[in-house]
Amino acid sequence: MTTLRAVFAALLAGLAFSCSGFHGFTFRQSTDAMAPTIKAGDEVFADPLYYKHSPVQRGDIVVVKDPEGRKSADGKQEELYIKRIIGLAGDRIQLTAGTVYVNGRVLNGFAGGQGESDAPIVDFGPIVVPPGEYFLVGDNLANSYDSRHWKHPVNMNGIYGKVTAIKDGKTNNVRYL
Repeated sequence: MTTLRAVFAALLAGLAFSCSGFHGFTFRQSTDAMAPTIKAGDEVFADPLYYKHSPVQRGDIVVVKDPEGRKSADGKQEELYIKRIIGLAGDRIQLTAGTVYVNGRVLNGFAGGQGESDAPIVDFGPIVVPPGEYFLVGDNLANSYDSRHWKHPVNMNGIYGKVTAIKDGKTNNVRYL
């Protein structure tokens, strides 16, 4: 009977947790690395459980841990970045003259070079994304610290969660992805 009570209590706790509205955490974007999609001061909502039941897809915006292990200014936690996944395992990635190519094709709908910077976008690649890893960049290629600068692409352990909503820092309007 004790086992049945424990199972019932666990089920109730799980139900209460899922009905509580908890689906992730909020992060504030501090740079324009993802502009114009996400601007400095905007907040994003990241779901750390999303990829437990859904596959990673090109175009997903994610919160990612610094793959080089950098810590926050206070040294207490890992640096976190908001980036877009553009390359999946086996993809050939190249950036030329501000244009993003995946497997030899221009990546449509990507804001490559359309951000708020006059800095030149350095050509990159080509590289092939290794198995089990992902290539991430910021939408504002000229102002983004991303897979082009890291020693390697990011694996699933480095992805904190999928961004499912963006709250505008000026208007407080929320856009769901």
